[in-house]
Amino acid sequence: MAGIAGIARAGCTAEVNRMLDKLAHRGRAVRVVFETPHTTLGAVAPTIRNIAVLRDKQLVQDHAEPARCASAQVADGRLTLWRDPLGVAPLYYGYTAEGTLCFASEVKALLDLTHTLHEFPPGADYNGDRITQHFDL
Repeated sequence: MAGIAGIARAGCTAEVNRMLDKLAHRGRAVRVVFETPHTTLGAVAPTIRNIAVLRDKQLVQDHAEPARCASAQVADGRLTLWRDPLGVAPLYYGYTAEGTLCFASEVKALLDLTHTLHEFPPGADYNGDRITQHFDL
């Protein structure tokens, strides 16, 4: 399974690369990091089939099947996170000391940035302002 990581701030390529270093066991064949005006996103994957990366639409997914993935996307300058309804794909988040949202597929990728960690709820999305849960088992 691939891995995603990001920080809701531009200019964080070095930090996101360090986060992806901790997710490298999820795949070394594909690694991408890119910035938008307000966000830095990154992903690693074992093969290109395990990840969807659309640079022009700023989307990274940790699995090629949307029903079993976590994704991060920037549209109209706003970061959106989404986790599959069953919680198959893990996704965690926290806030830096400056209050900036950071997220990753694994807790260890976030430990250098934040010590207050949360599991992103299954079937939920983050629309730039708040987390909304759409499914509940």
